[in-house]
Amino acid sequence: MGIQSQIKGIIQKLTTIWDSVLLTGLRLPFAVIDRDSYLKRIFNRTFNDCSPIDVLPKQEVKDASNKAILYHCVIVSALSFLLAIPQTGWPMYTACVVDFIQFQIVVFILTQKLVYLYGNPKSETHTDKNVDGEILISLNNEVKHDKIVSRTMTSLLGMAVSTFIKRMAQKLIVRVFLLNIFKQVSRIFGLSISKNAFDVGLDIAVAITCAIVCAVVSYVLFYPMMKRLQRGLYHEALRHK
Repeated sequence: MGIQSQIKGIIQKLTTIWDSVLLTGLRLPFAVIDRDSYLKRIFNRTFNDCSPIDVLPKQEVKDASNKAILYHCVIVSALSFLLAIPQTGWPMYTACVVDFIQFQIVVFILTQKLVYLYGNPKSETHTDKNVDGEILISLNNEVKHDKIVSRTMTSLLGMAVSTFIKRMAQKLIVRVFLLNIFKQVSRIFGLSISKNAFDVGLDIAVAITCAIVCAVVSYVLFYPMMKRLQRGLYHEALRHK
C-alpha cells in the first residue's frame, strides 16, 4: 500500500469520527436554515411544492447561488484570518480548533441554501423544509471525496508557510537585515525608527501575514468545493426535471 493510500485511509477514518461529532453540532440553532424564510428573502416569494430551479430562469437561480457562495466564502476566510492572529500558547491552539469547526459549520449552512435553491437529490420530494444532518454530510463527502488528499496537502502547505514565516522572523540575521532596510527607508522620509518599535512592528506584520495565509487556504479549500456542489445539484435538478 502506497503512502498516499495510507494517508487517505487515515483521513477517511478521522473524517468518519468527525462526521459523528458534526451531527451534534448541526443541531445548533444558528446552523439550521429555514427553507421558506430563506427563499422568500432571496426571491420575495414562496416555493411550496417546487424548487426555485423548477420555475425560475436558470440564470436567476445561478446568480443567487453564486452570491451565496461568495458571501459565505468571504465569511469563512475572514473568520480564518481573525482566528489565525493569536501566534502562541493556548489562544493559538484554541483558535485553530475553532477555525476548523467554523469552516465546517459554514460549509453546512451554505449546503442547505444550495439544496433549497436546486432541490434535495437525496429526497423523494426534493423540497424538504429542512435538510437532515446525515444528508448534509453525505452531500459534502461526495464533493470532497476525490480531493481529500489534495485538500489535506493544501492545509499542510499553509501550515508550513506560516511556520516558515514565523521561524524566519525569529532569526537574528533576518531581523537585523530587515531593521537596516527599515532604517534606510525611514531616512528617505525623514523618520526615525527605534529597535523596540521595529520589533513590535515586525511581530505584528508576521501575525498579519500568517493570518492572510490562513485566509487564503480557507478560500482555496472552500470555494472550489462549494462550486462543485453547486454544479452537481444543478445537473441533478436538470436530470430530475
